[in-house]
Amino acid sequence: GDYSNLSAGSVGLPASEWKSKSLAIRKYHELTHFVCRALYPDNVDALRDEVIADAIGLIAAFGRYDTQLAARFLGVEGGIFREGGRLSHYVKDGELSAAVERAQGLIAEYAARIEKALPESGGDVFTLLRGNRPRGRARRRGAEPGRDCPRRRHLTAGPSSRRCPRRQRCCHRS
Repeated sequence: GDYSNLSAGSVGLPASEWKSKSLAIRKYHELTHFVCRALYPDNVDALRDEVIADAIGLIAAFGRYDTQLAARFLGVEGGIFREGGRLSHYVKDGELSAAVERAQGLIAEYAARIEKALPESGGDVFTLLRGNRPRGRARRRGAEPGRDCPRRRHLTAGPSSRRCPRRQRCCHRS
């Protein structure tokens, strides 16, 4: 169906084109969630993650980040929440007006980041996620790979202990 329940007419595209774009947005949106959980398993913020996933989907589908469309995906139009928008799924009751403000701030923040990073990405939308990687304690201390990971869940004995066997980006890998 139509992405975020927006009709082709409301986004100004022919129905067949919007259906194709909706599919691309949805596919990249869901892939972004998967990639973010693999890169940053301990850094979850539902609203921020939705904004990022929508941004990657928009860039994959259109080649650019449309901030107005990103806001409309969440149900924010003209600074006001549209009943039935997805934003209500990611916030607690009574926090919707604050969430509208936060969503608009996140969209503006990522628009600025994307504008700067997109030309350097070489067309690979997932490279945009690398700039959001939080720095772990071990990285800040200059830890030796495979020895000082604060999570220590994936370390093994022997020569392979220097590398995460699950190939995830840990605090000690660059």
